[in-house]
Amino acid sequence: MLRGGMSSSQALLEKMTRCEEVLASGGRVLACVHPTDPSLGTLSAPEGDLQCIEAGEAWLRSQGCTRVVGPMEGCSWFSYRANLGPFD
Repeated sequence: MLRGGMSSSQALLEKMTRCEEVLASGGRVLACVHPTDPSLGTLSAPEGDLQCIEAGEAWLRSQGCTRVVGPMEGCSWFSYRANLGPFD
């Protein structure tokens, strides 16, 4: 753990992208903004009440996102990622 209770992986993630753990209606979802395309965001699979998805979408809209993909845990914006199909 780093100073302030932050893990080294959390610190690294914050340097790569803006992320927020959104807690709402007894549920949890992780929302992240693409580091080079702020119109694109992602949501993780929700835990608990599914209404937390709406709260995650609202946070992404407040960050300037107009498109959301998911479920995706954290960020997956790295160039070594590949789409193995069946869709583009």
